[in-house]
Amino acid sequence: MTSGRSRSSPFATTLALAVLCCSALAACGPAAAPTSAATGASPSSGWGTDAEIRQPGTDLFWLRCPLGQTWRGGACAGNPRAMIWREAGGACPPGYRLPTRQELADLLGGCDADVDDEKAGWCASCRDSDTCGELFGADDGWYWSSSRKLLANAWSAAFHNGRVRWNDASLGAAVRCVR
Repeated sequence: MTSGRSRSSPFATTLALAVLCCSALAACGPAAAPTSAATGASPSSGWGTDAEIRQPGTDLFWLRCPLGQTWRGGACAGNPRAMIWREAGGACPPGYRLPTRQELADLLGGCDADVDDEKAGWCASCRDSDTCGELFGADDGWYWSSSRKLLANAWSAAFHNGRVRWNDASLGAAVRCVR
C-alpha cells in the first residue's frame, strides 16, 4: 500500500537543490561573493571585506578568525575547530592555505636561536608579540603549520606561550589560514 506521496531519488533532490542555489546566487548579482561556512570569508582572493587582515611589513593576508569561527561585530564568534594535520592541509577556503612554520614564527616574533635554526623553541606569545597581538589580540590557540617534520609529525605554534615545535600529526589543533 502506498501513500499519495511521491519519493524523489537522491539525484533529483541534489539537482533541485543545485538549481535553487544557483538561482539564489544569480539573484544576488555580481557584487555578492559566496562565503565559506567555516570562516564567513569570501573564498576569492580579491574581495574587499574585513574578514581578513594584512600582516604589517609583508604581503600576507590572514583570515581574522581561526576555522570554525566567524568575524561578527568586530570579534571572532564561535569556537575554533580542532583537526588533525592531514585534514587541516585542505581545510582553508580557496585562495588560502596553512601558514609555513617560518610564517608562524615570524608572526609571533621574538624567537630564540633554536627556532631560528629550525629546531623546537620559543617565540613571544601572541599577547606579547607586537605583530600577532596587533592582528589577533590575546589569541591563545595552538595552530598547525604546513611544514612537515619526519613522516608522522608536523610543526605547530602555541600562541598562548609562543612554543614552536613539532607534534604528532594525528593530534587535533586549530587552523589559521593565510594567503
